[in-house]
Amino acid sequence: MKRVKGIYKNRVVKLLEEVEAEDGSEVEVIFTNHSQQAKARQLQWLDQGFHLGKSSRLPRAELHDR
Repeated sequence: MKRVKGIYKNRVVKLLEEVEAEDGSEVEVIFTNHSQQAKARQLQWLDQGFHLGKSSRLPRAELHDR
């Protein structure tokens, strides 16, 4: 079995490399959605939060000195 990437457009899959196979060969196509994977990863990062280093906890009066 050989794994080959392709692009689906207008109901046709175009392979990105040449493959030696007989006409009528059975194939399996798996659609991957990288944008959904990226979105899930970004949401996970947001849920975990980011450590931005040392935080300064000054009282509000000191932050807004007038």
